[in-house]
Amino acid sequence: MRNTFFDCTRGLGICLVVFGHVQRGLSDAHLLPTNYPFEQIDFTLYTFHMPLFFLLAGLYVWPALEKGRMPFIRSKFMAIVVPYFVWSIIQGGVQVAMSHSTNHPLSLSDWPMLFYAPLGQFWFLYALMIWQLVAFACGRRGPALMVIAIAAFAFSTMLLDPFLTTSMKMGIFFAAGTAIGPGLERNIASIANWKSFVVCCAGFGLAVHAIWNVAPVYSWQALPAAIFGMALTMIVCYRANQTLAKAPLVLCGQRSMHIYVMHIMAAAGIRIVLTKAGVENAYALLLIATAFGIVAPLGVSQALQSTGRFTRGTLPAARSEVQG
Repeated sequence: MRNTFFDCTRGLGICLVVFGHVQRGLSDAHLLPTNYPFEQIDFTLYTFHMPLFFLLAGLYVWPALEKGRMPFIRSKFMAIVVPYFVWSIIQGGVQVAMSHSTNHPLSLSDWPMLFYAPLGQFWFLYALMIWQLVAFACGRRGPALMVIAIAAFAFSTMLLDPFLTTSMKMGIFFAAGTAIGPGLERNIASIANWKSFVVCCAGFGLAVHAIWNVAPVYSWQALPAAIFGMALTMIVCYRANQTLAKAPLVLCGQRSMHIYVMHIMAAAGIRIVLTKAGVENAYALLLIATAFGIVAPLGVSQALQSTGRFTRGTLPAARSEVQG
């Protein structure tokens, strides 16, 4: 049976990703009011929501490797590499065609950079494949992976490229996921109570406040914020998994890959249409674009699932791995 707790967690995580990117799009387009706390919200989100996906991605790595090294490589190629190139080209094509309307115009000459400089949100897939390959090279030796991840985190500040710097820092969360393994749900179940919720809220708030204007989101100083933020998200999702919120969150979690690769096009597209139609209220744009960035990919996802085209699976792991 598919584990719906992890689906719920991915579902809430991908909704936060969409919201964060819609916010950034409105900010880049100078559509947010001056009193909107964009920087504070953006900083808070990024302390934990991408680390959460790398943590979840690591949970089933060792069980997947137990099934064989070639099946592991094949599954990662189909779940990560194919979506990366297919959807980068699709989104890149849209950006080229609409270069006069988008915040970040693109030209055809930029496409060869996909092999070493990911486009937009696709950095996640590129970085995830890097760490999957590192885990593959470690051959189920957890301590070796953790040492490499810690070293990468420590030396990442020496890199000049922002993408490589961020990718190296994500390894520590990926390695933590491999160390915790599928038993994470049992650990969350043991602390999924109101006392732990209050402690995590307080800890998260204090940790974020302590590093605001002091340290970047992905730094040693920010690790407490990431840990409290991830724990808080999982406690909420553990409880949500027992309520009516379960169904929409599980759906978003199961289709999180499709939402991830398509949400920028959907959200930016509806924002452009609404602004050209005269909609100027930033909060309406934020709400509608976020909802459309989730719902539109879900609609396309249903068609893709029916035809079996392009890509299947979920954001951090293939379906078979989630089932264990």
